[in-house]
Amino acid sequence: MYKKVFVYLPSRIPCGGAELAHQLVDYLRSHSKEAYMVYGEDMRNGSAELVMECYAKYDIVTVSEIEDNAENVLVLPETAYGMAKHYPNIKIACWWMSVDNFVQHELHYHHFHWNKAKNIYQNIRKWIHVMLYHLPIKSLDILYFLRKEQVRVIHMYQSQYACEYIKNHKLPHRYPLSDYINLELLPKEPIDKSKKENIILYNPRKGLEFTLKLIRNIPEYRFIPLQGMNRMELNECFDKAKLYIDFGNFPGKDRLPREAVMHDCCIITGRNGASAYFEDVPINDKYKFDAKDANIPMIRNRIHDIMNNYVSLSPEFETYKNIVLEEQKIFYSQIEAIFL
Repeated sequence: MYKKVFVYLPSRIPCGGAELAHQLVDYLRSHSKEAYMVYGEDMRNGSAELVMECYAKYDIVTVSEIEDNAENVLVLPETAYGMAKHYPNIKIACWWMSVDNFVQHELHYHHFHWNKAKNIYQNIRKWIHVMLYHLPIKSLDILYFLRKEQVRVIHMYQSQYACEYIKNHKLPHRYPLSDYINLELLPKEPIDKSKKENIILYNPRKGLEFTLKLIRNIPEYRFIPLQGMNRMELNECFDKAKLYIDFGNFPGKDRLPREAVMHDCCIITGRNGASAYFEDVPINDKYKFDAKDANIPMIRNRIHDIMNNYVSLSPEFETYKNIVLEEQKIFYSQIEAIFL
C-alpha cells in the first residue's frame, strides 16, 4: 500500500466535495496512515496554512508540497487531473465525484506557468473540437494521458454513473469510493407522517426551467425552493414536506435527495446523469421521468397520487433510506480496501 497519501483541493471554498476530501484524510489518519491535505492556494503561496475552520473537527495536517515519490499517492478531484502530468513518479488516484465537472470544467493550473503561444494553440484546438465534437479538448487530452499512464493511475468512483463513464472510456483499475451525508444533521426521532403537509420541495439551482413548468401546471400545492436556509430551517422544511422533486443534472449521487428521504419525503427525479441509475438513486422507476413537456401530465398525476396517499406510498422509499443509513460504514470499508 501507499506510504503517504496527499489529497489535493484546488481552493479553500467549502462544499460537499471538499468535506468529503477532509473526511478521507481524517479516516486515514485515525488509522495511523500518513495523510495530508494539500490546498492549491497553499501551493501557490509556498506555505501550509491552517485547515479551514468549518473542517476543524477533522484530524487534518496541511502541507504545501507534494512528495513526488513512487511509494506515495496523490488523490485528485476531477477538475485537477491535469496536475498528474507534473508529477511523473507518484501514484495517482482520480476521484470521480462528478462526471459533469470533468467534462464541462476548464482546467486551470494556477500554480504552473504557461507561455502565451501554448495558450493560444490550446484555445484554437479546444474551440475546433467543441464545434466538431462538443467535448472540450482538454478533457480528451486528459483522458488520453490517463490511459497512457494506467500503470500508476487508479480511478475511484462516487456513483455508478461515474463508473460507467470511466468504463466506457477504457480506464482500468476502478474502485468504488462513494460518500455519505452527515447523519448528525438528520432527524433524531421518527417523523410523524400524519403531520406532513402538501408541500413540494425543489432545488432552484438545478432543472429550474422544467420545475417552473410543473409549478404552473400544479397550482394547488405549495412549492418551496431550498435556498437561503440554515441547517435548522432546511430540516424543518424536510420534516413538513411530503415530496422532494429534482429534474436537474445529477453529476453524482446528490446529497439533497438523500437528506430528503431521511426525513421521509417521497422522491421524484428526472433521468439525467446519476439519477438514471438505480444504484445512485434507488427508487422505483415509476418515480423517474424524462424532463419533457409531454411527461408533465404523468408527473402531475404521480404528484397527486403522493399527496393523496402519502402514508401508504412513503414505505416505497424505505430501500433508499436504508441504503443512505449504511453509506458511512460502506465508505469506510471502501477506504480500507484502497488505502489500508
